[in-house]
Amino acid sequence: MVHELDPDGKQLHVIKYSEYAADKVRTPYPGAITSPLIPP
Repeated sequence: MVHELDPDGKQLHVIKYSEYAADKVRTPYPGAITSPLIPP
């Protein structure tokens, strides 16, 4: 489990590590999951 905290250290929410990691990967590359990396 991952505990996300606000800047003051208060807990925002708790999520599964796999969901946290997937979100962090998608954030910098929002179209990477649905778009090909190399155009045809």
